[in-house]
Amino acid sequence: MHSARRRTFEEIRNIVEEQGKQEPAYAFHVTSNLNWYRYEKQIQSVLRLLPSKGKVLDIGCGWGQTTAMLSVCLLDVEVFGVNLVQAESWAKLEEYGAQFEICNALALPFGNELFDAVISFGVMEHTGNEEKFLMNINRVLKAGGWLIIFNLPNTYALSEWLAKILGILYHERKYSSAQVKELLKAGGFTISTMGRESIVPAQVDRISRKVGNLFNKHYLMLDKLDSWLMMTPFAYFAESWAIYATKS
Repeated sequence: MHSARRRTFEEIRNIVEEQGKQEPAYAFHVTSNLNWYRYEKQIQSVLRLLPSKGKVLDIGCGWGQTTAMLSVCLLDVEVFGVNLVQAESWAKLEEYGAQFEICNALALPFGNELFDAVISFGVMEHTGNEEKFLMNINRVLKAGGWLIIFNLPNTYALSEWLAKILGILYHERKYSSAQVKELLKAGGFTISTMGRESIVPAQVDRISRKVGNLFNKHYLMLDKLDSWLMMTPFAYFAESWAIYATKS
């Protein structure tokens, strides 16, 4: 990644870390070096698929970090972030070209076939209605446009099982490969590629601040370990799915 872009990403991170001080229960998304590095890699992975001009929707954008990161990478593209609740960080992130709107992911306030791509980072499992979520995306997405889903919880995720045992945040809704394929097909999408993401947990500071600091110090080494583990049978127990699909 270019050094200038990395510096801009760090500026964005500083903004959302300030938001995290107001909502500390969810701050691990941006305070974990490993988790942030994964955001950077996910953003990099989609750039080759996104248009040089047009419109991109980041659905369920939360504090807006991924919306802003996409915006600074896609200078001639309008990047919209939508979320059920507004974040104070949005105002500062709009300086990076991102646009934000409050709305429900199950009732998007946009016209038909408006967007060239729709991206989500850990959203569908929280909607309570996957079918309606995907139907709304299908409606606002242009024919042949990309739907890219990251961080969709894997049914067999080791981290989810450990979180439940430890009594910390975990996902009630998780998905098998067959379930993902069935949902996407019913929603009018054709899966191009689909794979598991990450087995090394990034948000360990929820368990121990000391372990969290250690992970932050050695996040690049942990990322290499994670990449190696994902090439072994342990990948079956990965945290989540990454799906690249097009509107049929």
